[in-house]
Amino acid sequence: MRSTFITGLIITIVSATSVLYNIETWSLVKQSLIHFLIMLVTVFPCLVFSNWFPNNTA
Repeated sequence: MRSTFITGLIITIVSATSVLYNIETWSLVKQSLIHFLIMLVTVFPCLVFSNWFPNNTA
């Protein structure tokens, strides 16, 4: 059940941030950088706290 919730949360975040690529006034580099930063502060913690990735090292 917990894995399903986290998977749904990750899918929602990734889907929501895909609209960044529709902003035509931004360069692809800017869009990609902002997308990466959003993923870093949202999806990455979900993966670490769900124990899908080891969290016993820096």
